[in-house]
Amino acid sequence: MAQRDVIRQLEDTDYMKPGDTWFLISTPWFNQWKCYVMYDNPTSFPDEEEEELGTCRPGPISNSYLLEEDGNLKPFATETYDYDLVGLKSLVL
Repeated sequence: MAQRDVIRQLEDTDYMKPGDTWFLISTPWFNQWKCYVMYDNPTSFPDEEEEELGTCRPGPISNSYLLEEDGNLKPFATETYDYDLVGLKSLVL
């Protein structure tokens, strides 16, 4: 199963419950990853060959976009605009 399909399935079934660990992921990085795996094109099935994947490989996860110079979260960061919440199961893929 392709990574995007696993993430899509987790998004549909993995709901936040008390005690769960969830992480903030920079929305610009997450959108770039979605482009790379053609997340919004479920009829396309890329294999592991890079030329078959989208052209916007995201690189390592970086949340620097979300942080102020002192390392604190920007005070007016907004879910889905600045960050997305990702469960631990998704993060370890």
